[in-house]
Amino acid sequence: KRAGDWLSLCRVACFNKDLERAQKICEDSQDAAACYHFARHLEAENRIKEAIHFFQLSGRISHALRLAQENKDDGVLMGLALAADPAHQQ
Repeated sequence: KRAGDWLSLCRVACFNKDLERAQKICEDSQDAAACYHFARHLEAENRIKEAIHFFQLSGRISHALRLAQENKDDGVLMGLALAADPAHQQ
């Protein structure tokens, strides 16, 4: 924790199936790599809304948009599209 290696801490928490701890690490640190890893883990567990949230926190809007589109979540898709930069709005 002192080293600030949030990604490794998140990976260990996910490996140990301690998703509450992984979520806390991501939310407290706001580390993009940790948030991305956690989002991928959540996506694999089919926890789509949470995965979209952590993809957003990681700055990977295109992944969040893809998930919203694949899961036909038009409300989330519209919100993401409006908040995205012009390159992601196509």
